[in-house]
Amino acid sequence: MMPSKNNLSFSEQLQNTDFLHPEFEKEKLIFSTSGTPGWIHFGANDGCMLPAFLIQNLIEKNETDCGLLLAEARHFSFIDNIIEKLDNNGICLTKKTDSHIEKKVISSVVESLKADISLFPKDWDRLVHVFRNPSLQIVSFSLGSNSYSIYGTGNKLISCYEKDCGNEPDKAHTELGKITALCYERFLAGEYPLAMVSFDDCPKNGSRLNEAVVRIAREWEERGKVFTGFSGWLNEPEIIAFPWTKIKKTNDDELCRSALIDALPEDVIKMLENNKPPLLIRDENLKIYIEDDFPNGRLPMEKVGVVFSSRDEIVSIL
Repeated sequence: MMPSKNNLSFSEQLQNTDFLHPEFEKEKLIFSTSGTPGWIHFGANDGCMLPAFLIQNLIEKNETDCGLLLAEARHFSFIDNIIEKLDNNGICLTKKTDSHIEKKVISSVVESLKADISLFPKDWDRLVHVFRNPSLQIVSFSLGSNSYSIYGTGNKLISCYEKDCGNEPDKAHTELGKITALCYERFLAGEYPLAMVSFDDCPKNGSRLNEAVVRIAREWEERGKVFTGFSGWLNEPEIIAFPWTKIKKTNDDELCRSALIDALPEDVIKMLENNKPPLLIRDENLKIYIEDDFPNGRLPMEKVGVVFSSRDEIVSIL
């Protein structure tokens, strides 16, 4: 019996469409990434497709043979019901200068992990292994701009963060608490350098992430939950960097998004509605600015359109 189209994998459903498919073997990519992960992204949402898009373009230019690891610390159903169901694949729609829409399957995510030690201990063990690995260069984020707000009135921690700071790091329940706990594993393993890169669209995103993570670490130190020196390590810019980023969108970005989707063939629109894949919609001239601050090195993202600049230059863009 031939399988019905509904039972085919996401990749197979797109085989007879005009979607561009990756020019690499995913199994080889998974193997080459497993022992030497270089980049992990937190946020199993549309935002994860930006780093995945950059990495895929670098793979296709033979600039790297490692893919992206994806982690989710709150909405675990996104991993179960969307990401894994789609074989860790997503979609990029690019409006070209000639108004043509390029449709591309993004297959550079090699592993998706749920960050919770009590619910998913095997995934947590894998995350610990990744953070303890000296090869890890970048941890990036698309958590939403409100996720960096950990304070209530009077500079007091919001109750959920106060609870996290009163417990051991591996008992953390908040997104930033879990991420800080994983950073502590890296501190214990050898105080290896790292860049923590927020792709959330908010001013001073790197500094906001830095302030929140360091505050959690300092609270743990003061309460005797971690070794002294952890917060200082996180706040040492030559070892742990929190570069600012800015994605410069066009004024009619939302109109562009709607127009791109409306211009797709009806069967493609239906496929997107049914599968709800992580989706990156971009103009060909979209500019991604990142402060060039990567203590453990980075991929040559300038070869795929990223503009590296100083913090002052990013401030002028903001």
